[in-house]
Amino acid sequence: MADKFWTQADVDNPADLKTEFDRIIDGYAGFDGAGQILVLRTLSSSFCVCYDRVQGSSSDCKYCKGESYTWTETYHRAYFTQTFGRGITGIRQQSVLESPGYMDEGKALVYMKVSAAPKAGDKIFRVRLNDAGSLYYPIERIEKWKITAVEDKRYDRARLAYYICLCEREEA
Repeated sequence: MADKFWTQADVDNPADLKTEFDRIIDGYAGFDGAGQILVLRTLSSSFCVCYDRVQGSSSDCKYCKGESYTWTETYHRAYFTQTFGRGITGIRQQSVLESPGYMDEGKALVYMKVSAAPKAGDKIFRVRLNDAGSLYYPIERIEKWKITAVEDKRYDRARLAYYICLCEREEA
């Protein structure tokens, strides 16, 4: 007789996709987790004091660092990937296959937990990590990515489970 795929316990207590995603990123029961620490720069709707409607913002501004807007930064564990063999032109087209060995080095996908609440226009910084996945101090930013699109992934009763961010490289 074949084993049952579902048990009564599975039916009575269905998996919570948000909890499972958070466990994949953060780790659980001896698994260290697949996430890495990233910096999320969330832009506000307020212009920086250096912003001029004609000339824009100053790239050497000590407040906004050329972003034109004020911002806050937070640390988040997330899954960062640049996919081999797939063209990333938009989140809806992420499954388009390219020729073998193709990699668009200027685009990436970042899977983020609900607590991050990213939005298009925000920035993500990859930071230098040691072999154990911990931050070096002082923090060294090694790549800057602009979020161009955010897709929210939902599950049971349309509850939010996680975000997928399509990013384009701004600085190496």
